[in-house]
Amino acid sequence: MISLDINGKRYACGGQPGCAASLVIREHLKLTGTKYGCGIGCAAPAPVHMTKAERSCQLLLRRGKRQEGDGHEGIPEDHPLKKAWIDQQVPHAVIASGQIMQAAATAVRRRASD
Repeated sequence: MISLDINGKRYACGGQPGCAASLVIREHLKLTGTKYGCGIGCAAPAPVHMTKAERSCQLLLRRGKRQEGDGHEGIPEDHPLKKAWIDQQVPHAVIASGQIMQAAATAVRRRASD
């Protein structure tokens, strides 16, 4: 069993150690904002925010190691990034959640460096 904290909630979930986070988050936890892209870290739909934006298909889960982060569902609907996507009428595509996650991680990094 793997312990994973996502969006402020702890989950004990299926999946084997070494399994890609995207599989566990999407298939076992049913948090479908995290998408599976190409499996090699090049596709835009896969980011989750751990200590930085990471491609969830490349993030391998470990047993006995506390793993926590945020997925797309962890960003509130009234967050400025989600509002901007709506206000600017960005076309909805499978990569939208990944774009928002990458933008959120960039904003966190910038705040930390100020």
